[in-house]
Amino acid sequence: MELAIRPVQQVQDRAYLAHESAMNDHKILRQQWETDLDRWKRKGRGQGEVRPPEPIAPICERFVCQDVTVEALADRLSDARRGLLLATDELAGWLGSFNSYKKSGNDVPHWLSMHRANSLTVDRKTTAKRLIHIPRAAVSVIGTVQPQTLRRGLGRVLFENGLAARLLLAMPPTKVKRWTDASIGVEVSKRVSEVFEQLLGLQMDQLPSGEFEPVTLALTPAALAEWTAFYNDHAKLQNSATGDEAAMLSKIEGAAARIALVVQLVKNSGSLEIDAESIRAGVMIVRWFAHEAERIYSVFGEAPDDRERRELIELVRRKGGRITPRELMRASRRFRGSEQAEQALNGLGASGFGEWLDEQPGPHGGRPTHSFRLFTSGDGDTTQENPEEYEVLSPSPQTESDLEDSGDLERRAIMELEGEPVDEP
Repeated sequence: MELAIRPVQQVQDRAYLAHESAMNDHKILRQQWETDLDRWKRKGRGQGEVRPPEPIAPICERFVCQDVTVEALADRLSDARRGLLLATDELAGWLGSFNSYKKSGNDVPHWLSMHRANSLTVDRKTTAKRLIHIPRAAVSVIGTVQPQTLRRGLGRVLFENGLAARLLLAMPPTKVKRWTDASIGVEVSKRVSEVFEQLLGLQMDQLPSGEFEPVTLALTPAALAEWTAFYNDHAKLQNSATGDEAAMLSKIEGAAARIALVVQLVKNSGSLEIDAESIRAGVMIVRWFAHEAERIYSVFGEAPDDRERRELIELVRRKGGRITPRELMRASRRFRGSEQAEQALNGLGASGFGEWLDEQPGPHGGRPTHSFRLFTSGDGDTTQENPEEYEVLSPSPQTESDLEDSGDLERRAIMELEGEPVDEP
């Protein structure tokens, strides 16, 4: 995450330095103004002289912030008409901020509004600036959080009011750390920074009234055809879905257009149209995110026994997909002896996740090996396009007809994305 936001943070750092320099100049101007004002009061007021104009304090251009309450954000947004990036290492603080100010109500409705850059009005009972109105409050949020912390932070309330559906979630599989000397090259870092600066250099249209509004990019005819096909296919998925999945699909549709816009402007910041390639990229990415959301929602809904089984499968996967009871006992404190470890692996075998293998000693002797091996195929709860060794298996592999019967909507989308034939139900 730090690498991802570093270029925009560097732009923010330069803005801080520029503001500090401007404030030093302003301090000198204000001292001169105070001298002129004192002279005017003593001599010029009665002689028709114009009162010296007070110098306006410079405003620091804002791109990134860490403030999580809506009241603090409103202050920042009043000086950032293009919007802000809220970047926080720990999203638990953001989730916990929604009810920080009990007397002023819940912040969630404001966040739902900011997702679509609606206007934001905040009334305050203290400070000189009692009312803040932002005509177009746009805030993007990025952060990290432990899965179970996110599960508790969201709860049913944030699923029911739609905030959870607005999040693009990703939960990479756990991997063992390995030291590497590899680093991002200087030229690559420079080019990425240039891309960010090009995007941040885009200007909004100014109306005759002096107000600003975003520039609208049209779709090329080919892009419109791609979008229409996606829109109609996605509508079928959404219509067949229920509950949290249906809410997620309704919001992720718009994310496809937003991501397509970003892709287009990264390719060509001066574009006035969005092409078909950018639409296809946006669609591919949101289908990946839809699949991830389905996986994560299933983890959130796990019963304790299901969670323990999934964690056991992940542990065996990290050990190469094969483990002995003694190795399992040493790898996890949950199992107090090899007998308890063997019982847990027996449970996986009984559920269809794997099988026991007995190997006799080799030509050099030794003891027989009794180990449990996970099956390497299944309808798996899998991060799309990750290597097979990081799949989390389900007990019985499904066929295409099973997918239709089960209503497994997102896996149908993935099969279509990968070019596999999927018959309509």
